[in-house]
Amino acid sequence: EEISSVLREEKNFSKLFSAEIRDATRATLSYFKNDLVIIDWSAGFIFDPAGKYEDDLLTIELANLQLLELRTYDGLIDKKIETAYMDLKNLHGFPIFSSVRKILLEVAEMRMEMTRYTEDTMNITKFFGDYYLAKLYDLLEERLHIGEWKQTVSAKLDNLDEIYELASDRVDVQKNLLLEVLIVLLIVFEIVIAVVAKP
Repeated sequence: EEISSVLREEKNFSKLFSAEIRDATRATLSYFKNDLVIIDWSAGFIFDPAGKYEDDLLTIELANLQLLELRTYDGLIDKKIETAYMDLKNLHGFPIFSSVRKILLEVAEMRMEMTRYTEDTMNITKFFGDYYLAKLYDLLEERLHIGEWKQTVSAKLDNLDEIYELASDRVDVQKNLLLEVLIVLLIVFEIVIAVVAKP
């Protein structure tokens, strides 16, 4: 109860409901009989009589950093999606100098960066070289919903791709139409010149 109150930042632990206590302390890990790590959403508890908890802290910091990066990506992509809808809405006339291609490249770069980041994250346990720390990272990944954040960001990137692909197709259609009109006008112009030039 006392540990749960610390994790949930509640001063009066006796008021915590039993289900809340179970939830706060459900993500636990021990290596020896006398050590304990408990991971909650916004706090963690480490008990190690030997005082060797630096690697645990480093692993927790790493997982939090990854979560922060994913949330930052999520915010950036949300802004890009808003811009994408505005760009799509504003496509009218003949946008010869449209910025759609440039934005498509930006989205592709963001996707490559995100893919590289995700691969690094998926392979992160290889760098630990320690089974216990790998288990701790898995616990953190589950508790902080890192996998769900990855899926959310990936789905939003797919959505962004689709919006700009649609915009790109629309720009291509408009450019082709303009090109066809210009070709027809050129042919008409050549016919008029030929007719006028006849003696």
